[in-house]
Amino acid sequence: MAVKLGVIIPINKRKKIKLPERMLNICKEKNIEVSVLDVNDDNFFETGPFDVLLHKIEDFYNECSPEEALQRTTKVREYAARYPDMIVLDDFDVSMKMTDRNFMTNVIQQACMTIDGITVFVPKIIEIPENSTLEECKQLVSSNFMKFPVLAKPLSASLDQGSHNMVLIFSMDHLNNLPKPCLLQEFCNHSGIIYKIFVIGDHISFCERPSIKDIHQSDQKNDTLYFDTRDVSKTGKAFIPDLHESNPNDRVWLSSDENPNMLNFNVVNAVVKRVKEVCNIHLFGLDILVEKETGNYALIDCNQFPGYTGINEEYLPKYLAELVLKLAKK
Repeated sequence: MAVKLGVIIPINKRKKIKLPERMLNICKEKNIEVSVLDVNDDNFFETGPFDVLLHKIEDFYNECSPEEALQRTTKVREYAARYPDMIVLDDFDVSMKMTDRNFMTNVIQQACMTIDGITVFVPKIIEIPENSTLEECKQLVSSNFMKFPVLAKPLSASLDQGSHNMVLIFSMDHLNNLPKPCLLQEFCNHSGIIYKIFVIGDHISFCERPSIKDIHQSDQKNDTLYFDTRDVSKTGKAFIPDLHESNPNDRVWLSSDENPNMLNFNVVNAVVKRVKEVCNIHLFGLDILVEKETGNYALIDCNQFPGYTGINEEYLPKYLAELVLKLAKK
């Protein structure tokens, strides 16, 4: 009997990750019937039931007004509630909560450990409330013994177009440039490389991408830098002298297929396992920096159902199909 897979992914996200289109052939081979659901269809509640429901409902907030997004996500939840035996990939509540950087930070803080002499840590991070005065910001930074430079991050990790906007602040005197509310995190030198870990069920792949250059004592007098992380850490983007050590387009950025030893796999595997234990998700990505001074791993981000760009394009359809079959048999 065929396994039935329902897919609810907002149209812009579908176009970006090409799902389910890119997995139709392998699903046919593995006897998985794929149906794309439209929440605006008059017969939406009559479709199915399915063995597994693959979704990215949080992306409705990037494509609709907040009110419309809430209506659509509520409708999907109501649909799933009608079929309690249907596996939801991944849990609605966790998927939504992972867009909150406070929640996400709590998750990765539970994945801190030491393996093979490598310590996994989350750089010191504090929250700056919305109405904080400059003096209150300085007090928060001082009382938590924060070291400059620091990176200001929006509280939302994906629910608005400004979620990628970061601010790099070099001294206490520049805290007046803080966007509020925000999370403030210590910056650690990492040789201008960020490692993207991609998890699809039991499969783990990773790749390297450009990142912010090392910052030295002489840089502490610099003005505040504002940037979009997508301009810094995506390949093929323009060289930004204030942020990049060298032109990222002048080198080849490898994946774990080309260089499986770019990270200690025992450490990566243990961190992935821990994140799964904490929040029971199957599709996610992690961002790791290798601290230049120590070789320890700074865990700075966790994204549910990322784009999987930078690894073999065949992996997502292949291992996603395997995951669907595994979940359907539980």
